[in-house]
Amino acid sequence: MEVVLDLYSSVHSQEEPLINMDEASVQLQGHLYETIPMKPGKDKKEDYHACS
Repeated sequence: MEVVLDLYSSVHSQEEPLINMDEASVQLQGHLYETIPMKPGKDKKEDYHACS
């Protein structure tokens, strides 16, 4: 994972652009479930389902 983060944070040029691909071609338009806020020692929890 650190290798990927290093790649994303490095400087890219016109000759070597950074191209990002997602696993699905769906844009998150809304949440089906309420977001659970971040707490000490815990990440924020978000819904990644596509809403129609």
